[in-house]
Amino acid sequence: AMFKCRRSIIGKLVACSLAADARDKRLMFFIDEIHRLAKEPQEAIYYPLLKSLIPETKTYLSPFSVFGATTHPHELLRPFKRRFKNNWSFSRYDLVNIQVMVSKQLSKFNLRASSEVVETIANRALGIPSKAYNLSEKIRNEVLFRGGAKVVSLEDCENTFRLEGIDPIGLDLDQVAYLQV
Repeated sequence: AMFKCRRSIIGKLVACSLAADARDKRLMFFIDEIHRLAKEPQEAIYYPLLKSLIPETKTYLSPFSVFGATTHPHELLRPFKRRFKNNWSFSRYDLVNIQVMVSKQLSKFNLRASSEVVETIANRALGIPSKAYNLSEKIRNEVLFRGGAKVVSLEDCENTFRLEGIDPIGLDLDQVAYLQV
């Protein structure tokens, strides 16, 4: 993530707050992939979220909103997550839409695939477009590794899933370990 320590996220928050004030605008602070924030930056914005104050410097901020996007909310610190007043969850894409994405991605790579191959990849993507794109790219690499044929086989898919540690329902090794705790 962009913010590795307390000072970096607080510095950015103060700078953005000042810039918003200068334009007479309200600050909306967006953090994509917020689950990648280390513990220290998450903790650093607890108090500013509640009081609009940086306690270390006694710097007051204009009222602001923090928006965080994640596909892994369970990786956020529980106290950090509780400070968000609104939590919205969006539904995953359905299998048909993911299949269309996989087909288009494979076509961009100049690869052909049967409907069975496309469905296999889409099923392992768990309704997450970025996962579908990443799997398609990794499978392309497997195809190139085995000699650059222009057709993706089920064997290419299974080899990729095995190498990536992706189980039959699409969970990776970390997710499986999490469920076993």
